[in-house]
Amino acid sequence: DKTILICFAIREFRHNVPLFVELPRGRNIPYLLAGKINQVVCVDQLKQLILAQSCLSKGFSTLLSNLILTFNPSSSEEHPSDWTYQYYSGTSHEIYKCTLPYSMAGLTFTDAVLEIYRQFNCSVLIGIKTLSGSEEGVILLNPGDKRVIEPGQIAFVIAKSQKIVQKIVKYQLPTPHSDQLEMVSIQLEGRQTLYVSDQERAEHFN
Repeated sequence: DKTILICFAIREFRHNVPLFVELPRGRNIPYLLAGKINQVVCVDQLKQLILAQSCLSKGFSTLLSNLILTFNPSSSEEHPSDWTYQYYSGTSHEIYKCTLPYSMAGLTFTDAVLEIYRQFNCSVLIGIKTLSGSEEGVILLNPGDKRVIEPGQIAFVIAKSQKIVQKIVKYQLPTPHSDQLEMVSIQLEGRQTLYVSDQERAEHFN
């Protein structure tokens, strides 16, 4: 109750200040939403959602906690079985936010996922943030083949370290023949255009 009154007082004097509130119980959420609070997180609801998803997907809660918490196992530790090695390897991964290289502009989301996974130590592209259109600023998780990577696309990647993420940002897609320009088809906003080479593609969007 005290939290609600504080939020209302802040909103009364500062209408444009974004407010993010964490509540232990969900019964007070309607009051906060009525007071034009930007975002409300309920601990009880979050626990219930994670528990429900864990029933559908085994190990979901463990995966989520490993991604949120930082843990770097010692390389000298012995792993008696394959699953133990895989588990310790997975605990060293975290979620990073980065900008995809211009050379990936025009790839479908699925193609970008495969390219990053193959080239960067099993790193996984899990989502993107839209840059234009009616969905500008919306975070999309696994949007699939229909979503085309835009120039300067903001992305979310599961990777082992920040160094790997920096390599992803600077990555240049290899051309099939060094003496021949690659023809790349890009489809954005319903229009299809042909570009040659990664450099020309980047210059076009700059």
